[in-house]
Amino acid sequence: MFTDRIVIVQIVYSILHSIGVRAYYPAQAYEVTATEVALTVHAPAKSIRNRGDTLDGPLLTLRCSSPLPDVIRISIGHFSGGATGGERAAVSTLCRKLGLGGRSPGGG
Repeated sequence: MFTDRIVIVQIVYSILHSIGVRAYYPAQAYEVTATEVALTVHAPAKSIRNRGDTLDGPLLTLRCSSPLPDVIRISIGHFSGGATGGERAAVSTLCRKLGLGGRSPGGG
């Protein structure tokens, strides 16, 4: 059920937090690019007030597209092209053991 999934997500979050994985959230839209097929937003996890603020902290990439009419796809990534499988395989195994379909949250 839905409430069971919430409990599972909370357990997974606490496990990942205990091993040093942290969640970051977009603070502002720093750069926005629109094409015919997608809207891409580069959003840092903290507000950029001066050039020095760009040196630390993650930059999240949000991509919004529509694969079908009346459907919105939103993907959020950080170093989206850099995962080599080790980290993604570990998360995928954990998700599979918890009954979440064997897919990591990053889509791998």
